Amino acid sequence: MTLEQVSQDWDAIWEGIDSAIPPLADGKDPNRRDRILSAIMEGRLKCWIFSIGDEPYVLATFTVSIDNMTGTKNLCLYTLYGYQPIDYKLWNLLLSRVRKHAKELGCYQIIAYSSLPRVMDLVKVLGGDSSYHLITLEV
Repeated sequence: MTLEQVSQDWDAIWEGIDSAIPPLADGKDPNRRDRILSAIMEGRLKCWIFSIGDEPYVLATFTVSIDNMTGTKNLCLYTLYGYQPIDYKLWNLLLSRVRKHAKELGCYQIIAYSSLPRVMDLVKVLGGDSSYHLITLEV
C-alpha cells in the first residue's frame, strides 16, 4: 500500500491490525495506534492488502527482524487479518508473494505468531513448522 492509501483507509486498517496484534505487543499502551501508524509511515512496518478486484481479502503487516546474536534476517508477519474466508489456493498464492518479497529482502525465513488452530493447520498444509511455542509470563 502507498502511504497515501494507508492514511485514507487508516481506520479500517487499524481495525484489522488491532484484531490480530501479536501477544508481545498487546500491552494496551494507549499510544499503540499512533506508534503503529508512525512505524508504517516511516517504513519500519510494511502494510499490504491482498485484494481480488475491489474486494479486500487479507491485511498483512510485516517487518524484517534481525536476530542480534546470529545476524539472521527473518521476515516477521506482525499481523495477518482476513476480511473474509480464504481458501487454501488463495493462501498459497499470498504466501508465494510474501516468500518472494522475503527473498528479495535477503531473509532466511518467514516467522509469525498465532494461537488459532486453523492457522496452525494451514501452516502444516503449506509446509511450515508450527512446533515452536511462544511462552509468556507476566511480570
